[in-house]
Amino acid sequence: MIMTVTRAGAPFVAAMMVAIGVAASTNTASAQPYDHLKCFKIKDSVASFAASADLRPLDASNFELDVGCKLKVRSQELCIPVSKDRTDAGPSVAVVGQDLTNAFLCYSVKCPAEVFPDQLLMSDQFGSRQLSRFHTSKLCAPAVLGIPPTTTTTTLPPGTPRTCTSATVPACDGTCGDQNFNCEPDTGGSACICKGVDIFLTCGLIQGPPNCYGTCNGDSSCVDLGGGACGCSMVLQ
Repeated sequence: MIMTVTRAGAPFVAAMMVAIGVAASTNTASAQPYDHLKCFKIKDSVASFAASADLRPLDASNFELDVGCKLKVRSQELCIPVSKDRTDAGPSVAVVGQDLTNAFLCYSVKCPAEVFPDQLLMSDQFGSRQLSRFHTSKLCAPAVLGIPPTTTTTTLPPGTPRTCTSATVPACDGTCGDQNFNCEPDTGGSACICKGVDIFLTCGLIQGPPNCYGTCNGDSSCVDLGGGACGCSMVLQ
């Protein structure tokens, strides 16, 4: 998230410089980075609600941790990354930020017991100036276009992974605890043992069920997934 402060009633957006103390370097017109934010006043369709957050600044030498900040969750501005080509002959300072890759939605925020520096000397591509009379006004959160894809969390049943030696031939569906070893029947076909395998031969590429050989990561074992396919899965005791 990006914190916005105001100076003498005019907005000063720290995100426009990406971070305090950005590196100074030359910038050619043919390779302008997308290191600026263009912000739009917007109307948000969501019903306003309250939220709280603790805000930890990257620049801990000038700004302190703000605890218990209150947000009005109904966005007021949309900011998108843009590059800037100066078309006038005004003074310019070689201050370049890093490329931004996502948009931001900005919300009204108030933080209790704030402590700010009296003044800060800051520089951007328009020059250098002293800043004072800081006051937190907005919090900008990373945003994406549309609805992000949902993620699912799989909860494994309680238990410990089955070891290879406790597995039963011909399944040999226990783990060896090392991706360089596979649980396979021994020479006589009477017990399951760990055998070294080519790390590049992944599970399912050697042969199909019931002889599911191949490498898996972590505690997973190469097992019969049904339907004539082998795959990596955790087998519990």
